[in-house]
Amino acid sequence: MVETPKIILVCVLAAIVYGAIHDQITARICIAYFTIFHPPILATKSPTVLGLGMGSYCDMGGPPVPWVLLLTMGCCAMVAGFAGLSWRLTVL
Repeated sequence: MVETPKIILVCVLAAIVYGAIHDQITARICIAYFTIFHPPILATKSPTVLGLGMGSYCDMGGPPVPWVLLLTMGCCAMVAGFAGLSWRLTVL
């Protein structure tokens, strides 16, 4: 039981780091993704600032995610987890 909060914390931190790196790459590949397709939250054209700003921005005003999508994502994650586990067991 003591490991559960540690696992959750590491997963959240990994997601934050991944998102920050992903937004930095995306901002350099296509700046329009941040300047045209999202609401303007920062008055800058700097890819670094836009990537960091949009990476930390949370818009809670969007439409709710349909339960079918959440169920599909959960099932895909479970299948991927079992596939990774079976691969790991065959390697060992």
